[in-house]
Amino acid sequence: MSNEKEFPTLIRSGYKGRHLAVREAILTEIKPLAVFDFGCETARLRTILPESISYVGYDIKVRQDEHTPAGTVAYQCNFDKETPRIYKKHRSERDCAVACGLLEWLHGVPSLINFVGVNFASAVITYFPLDSPQPHSVNWRSKQGYVSHHTSKEIRALIEVHYEIVATREWNQQTIFSCRRG
Repeated sequence: MSNEKEFPTLIRSGYKGRHLAVREAILTEIKPLAVFDFGCETARLRTILPESISYVGYDIKVRQDEHTPAGTVAYQCNFDKETPRIYKKHRSERDCAVACGLLEWLHGVPSLINFVGVNFASAVITYFPLDSPQPHSVNWRSKQGYVSHHTSKEIRALIEVHYEIVATREWNQQTIFSCRRG
């Protein structure tokens, strides 16, 4: 934790703002050859990554819209009920897992973080903790559809089982953790 960089709060807002903040973390601290995007939705993150980085998406329902790049590889996976399949043809020694805007919606947060930690040398993970700078009650979070209610300390502890957190950024009320095996 002593080597961890703290970045100022990013002012960008909206859906694309979060993805720009995650992209910044990926390109600044991780520099991967491939990104595995867990909770990819319509693969918008793919649209703002350099072409040189290969991309594989995973979500409970694979969707495409006008923003989804042609040829995007995406697999369906219900993270609370199954383990994502990672196909060897997509792997490299410099892979990065991304879990952006996903963990709040999962019952099995420890399981997914453990899966990512065992299978990827680096990760960018976002979480809107129960004790965020503008905290909200469990009742409020539940009304938003969130089923996971962890504090910053709890999420950090789950991540640190597998990774060193090399940098954190605040975006809106989420913390973005850039992680690498020590």
